[in-house]
Amino acid sequence: MAAYKLMACPHDTVRSSSGWYRLAAYLGTHLPFELHFDLALDFSEFNERLGNGDLVFANPTDSLRLLSQGFVPIARASERYDEAILVMNAEAAPATAHALSGAAVATVASAAPTQLALYDLKQLGVTPGELKNYDSWLGVVRGLWNGEAPFGILYRDAYEDLSPQGRAMVQVITHTDVRKLFHSICASPRLVAEVPNLQPILLGMSSDPAGKEVLEDLGFTAWQVVEPAEINAMQALLNN
Repeated sequence: MAAYKLMACPHDTVRSSSGWYRLAAYLGTHLPFELHFDLALDFSEFNERLGNGDLVFANPTDSLRLLSQGFVPIARASERYDEAILVMNAEAAPATAHALSGAAVATVASAAPTQLALYDLKQLGVTPGELKNYDSWLGVVRGLWNGEAPFGILYRDAYEDLSPQGRAMVQVITHTDVRKLFHSICASPRLVAEVPNLQPILLGMSSDPAGKEVLEDLGFTAWQVVEPAEINAMQALLNN
């Protein structure tokens, strides 16, 4: 029996690695091949092994990279979008998004939420000054707390995952609601022939009691089809 590899974005496996193991097991019981979950502990490890994955749940940037390598987007978490939050030091006087004009902004410069926030600010006629790059979203929070920049951009999910102490270090200015970026499950060229069998199983999980339990463990309600127009919109935003 053929065996394939499931991988998932480390930010999501930190939330529930058990859910991804359960997803691999669930799909394996419904398909004529074995599926094993390959856990990556951080993004460095994930990106190093990304091309070896057969079924990959990837963030917007990695999804587009996989599509350029022949992968096919087959599903995404229903009504879940990647958004950004604009923040500042918790002890600073309250401000609006317009205060970012010409100001230094702490962020993970290469991440999709940064592009999203800059896109949203552009719609307001706001252009920040220097982007101070950090290796992680937690690093952005610490940078703001230490006064290394007056403002910051955070991935919304990363902000929501902060401890109460972490959230207390920043104050929220505003958040995006663009609804154009999302994580996708992408199938590799090695697995593309199985997509007609695989996709209906994913889409039907919310109607199956066992599948619904796995979705709840992952923090999702259902999977939905990725439309070509959605991919085009995501590409346009990230390539802006």
